[in-house]
Amino acid sequence: MTTYTHIRDFIEVHCVQKGYSPNTVSSYATALHQLLAFAATHQGRPVHSLDFSHFDSALFLAYLDDLEAQGNSIATRNQRLSALRTVFVYLGAQHCSFLVPAASVAQMSKKRGSVPPAPK
Repeated sequence: MTTYTHIRDFIEVHCVQKGYSPNTVSSYATALHQLLAFAATHQGRPVHSLDFSHFDSALFLAYLDDLEAQGNSIATRNQRLSALRTVFVYLGAQHCSFLVPAASVAQMSKKRGSVPPAPK
């Protein structure tokens, strides 16, 4: 199965069976699209040749750091992390080649930011 086949399997089968809202499915798709684009650039290869078995915690952290460097908030970073956890835990349960990336992303902690002062 190709990378795209695995992603399509997750979105079409898992998300539809679970009855996820269109916004949730769109969020997962966005997180995956951004991660794949980042990984292709980071690894110097085209997206179609990426192999998820080479995704590790260093790549996930670099992706999340890149999101913040682009001006995204900590909340956006954490949302993308949650989406990737859901995707990779599902894929790890379905295909043994995803066990390493699933374990890597599952162990990552959400980032905490400073709490803005309460309005007066």
